[in-house]
Amino acid sequence: MSSIVYTEPSEIIEQIADGSVLILPGGCTEPTAFYAALSAGIGRFSDLKLFSGLQFGPYSFLDRGLGTHFSYTTWHVNGKARKLARDGLISYLPVRFSEVGNAFPHQDVLVIQTGPPNNGKVNLGVSVSMNLELLKDAKCVIAEVTDQMPVTCGESVISTDQIDYFIHGNTDLSEVARPEPGALEVEIAKRVLTLIPEGACVQLGIGGVPESLIAMLAGRKDIRLHTGMVTDGFIPFLEQSDHQVTIAEVFGTRQIFDYVNNNPQIELRAASYTHSPTVIGANPKFTSINSALEIDLMGQVNAEAVNGKPVAGIGGSLDFFEGAARSDGGRAVIALASTAGGGKHSRIVTQLAAGAPVTIPRYMVHTVVTEHGIAELRGKSLHDRAIALAHVADPKFRDDLMEAANQVP
Repeated sequence: MSSIVYTEPSEIIEQIADGSVLILPGGCTEPTAFYAALSAGIGRFSDLKLFSGLQFGPYSFLDRGLGTHFSYTTWHVNGKARKLARDGLISYLPVRFSEVGNAFPHQDVLVIQTGPPNNGKVNLGVSVSMNLELLKDAKCVIAEVTDQMPVTCGESVISTDQIDYFIHGNTDLSEVARPEPGALEVEIAKRVLTLIPEGACVQLGIGGVPESLIAMLAGRKDIRLHTGMVTDGFIPFLEQSDHQVTIAEVFGTRQIFDYVNNNPQIELRAASYTHSPTVIGANPKFTSINSALEIDLMGQVNAEAVNGKPVAGIGGSLDFFEGAARSDGGRAVIALASTAGGGKHSRIVTQLAAGAPVTIPRYMVHTVVTEHGIAELRGKSLHDRAIALAHVADPKFRDDLMEAANQVP
């Protein structure tokens, strides 16, 4: 076991070769000391290639030099990156969550954020998921250390020997507030709740509907969770559950960070496990519940782009839906409001627009839920599924959609 030597971030930046592929951490991790040094020293680069996934921080590494000294590509657009993507200033990488760890076989630098070293080990805390996969191929690993990182259980511990540079950080993690569900989200969640059988294993996405639903499931001791992440809103459920929960990430505020600290109930594992369709499918009655931006009358789902511009990512939805298809008694559910833009636009459309991505293919969607009802698609012909989807559209768009549905053979 080697002794730990901390290096000034500016000295590390000097060691990074121009043209390098550099992968940054995501979620609630926020290595601010590294980001500050990167921005301060960005002038020495002309072709640095930065990559990351979903970020809840301020994207401070984008403040200086984008397009002139470095490029940035993300596999999940969020926050201020949405405007940059809309303006064509950053690139989008379409990749399902389970495959991120294998998407960069030639990565030069991996940046992570960890807890303090302890007996030759560090804890990855709130973000394990793809880091374990990316560590295998990284030529250089930089760890910014913060004592604000909770100690999590599962596959969260790695050897200090896997890290090339340590940076003093000790800053807070990024926090993301729990979305407060409105009446519409609650109504949709109530309908979804009727689809969750006794003894189900449940996966929930992000947003108001999942937050409403996990609150409704609190006290259901028959329900197990195998999901991508937990948030503050999961705590009442977790406190009343006797089951261990498998996740890849922790999203939220200090409330959930403190809850998962040294808590063996919460097991963080690599994305190759949490998002493996084989692992997921081994859970009977696996019920996957995710949202979408729009769905067409064939059942094709777009959860990535608006007007052809990326605003989110594939995430784990495709992984979990594939797992649900393999599960005995499994179900893949899309839950979404029937309209967008204050009721101006229907989220159920006749056909996805030219250039719109198909995040989830039509044959993988079992059930669609809106505030107007439940559409069962599994086992139905194209004509019958189109009719079912038109029935759960907003009434002011329903007649036109029904007319289009009746034209489907």
